[in-house]
Amino acid sequence: MLSVPTSRQFSRWIALTLSIILLIATPAWASNTPQTDLQPLDVNIENAIIQAEAQNLQEAASYYQAFREKWGEIEDGVKANSRTAYRAIEDAMGEVKVALSIQPESSSQLVAALKTLHATNQKFITGEFAQETSNSQTPIDTPSPRSNQVAIGSLMEYLKQAEAALETPALGTDQVATAASRIKQFQTDWVEVEGFVAAKSREAYSAIENNMAIAYGLVRSTPAQVAEAKKAIAQLQHDLQPFAEKTLQYNLFDSAVILLREGMEALLVLVALMAFLVKSGHESQGRWLWVGAGAGLIASVATALIIQLIFANIPVGSNRELLEGGTGLVAAALLFYVSYWLHSKSSMGAWQGYIKEKATAAMATNSVFSLALLSFLAVYREGAETVL
Repeated sequence: MLSVPTSRQFSRWIALTLSIILLIATPAWASNTPQTDLQPLDVNIENAIIQAEAQNLQEAASYYQAFREKWGEIEDGVKANSRTAYRAIEDAMGEVKVALSIQPESSSQLVAALKTLHATNQKFITGEFAQETSNSQTPIDTPSPRSNQVAIGSLMEYLKQAEAALETPALGTDQVATAASRIKQFQTDWVEVEGFVAAKSREAYSAIENNMAIAYGLVRSTPAQVAEAKKAIAQLQHDLQPFAEKTLQYNLFDSAVILLREGMEALLVLVALMAFLVKSGHESQGRWLWVGAGAGLIASVATALIIQLIFANIPVGSNRELLEGGTGLVAAALLFYVSYWLHSKSSMGAWQGYIKEKATAAMATNSVFSLALLSFLAVYREGAETVL
């Protein structure tokens, strides 16, 4: 039969939990600065400009593709450093992709788009974009499932409007312009949810990134490539649909249930200890139970703030998903252990024997510290579970 963890055992539990969290979080913090990460990538854009000016559009496209592939590895860091810079770089990349997909090919348009991207990269590298810390982050940086669904719903609506414009029987320049405008709105708002999509499916993220540029380039071609553009839009709708569907969400009621459950477990220990003190004639020592319980509450709040600080500094994307998954496994293991321990004490005799043993040991040495520590562990253990 398992016994309640001692203070040393419980300290090991907490140390192990925080160590795992920090170990998972380390890859997001241990890299170079976003500026130094972007600098070697921008060399590809410089080479692409040279090739585009020489009319070697395929070579220019290859250099841009090399930039784009590496960009996916550092974009979370750029976004965490400056959302303004991230948006500007993404917009410039979008224009390059459009220039590469537009028909007939235009080297002058591609050169202009590449130079804009290069200038934007350099502006970030030299620190001309203001750094935005986590204190100034908006809910977009840590979106809820509901906000993601709303944003993706808006993106789906843009695609439907673009598709409807291209379906018009008497298709003219106005309808094509409307379709181009809706796809451009899609590109602008895509930045708000791309991290969420990338974390769930890197393949879907890459496909959407490609197809939105292709669709925009096709409707801006001369003449507009309507049939191909409609295929690209249909593929965008297909790739986005799974993320727009309703998913399981947690709300205030769910959080309240967790607090109630963990609070009842802690209260069960405190009430039993108080009852034993009263019965044994040591009621005056009861105040130390509340001292320990209060310290446990303060420690729980401090733990919550530390965990929140860790999560707030992890960019949206695969690192954050990995951290949340690892934390969830730790929480599940801790919850299983404590639930098993409570089950082993579920009979009245076992429970009373446990309370008597621990309280008697504390009173035998006249150690109010041991009594307060027992109360502290009862509260902090449940508080730590709640935080995780």
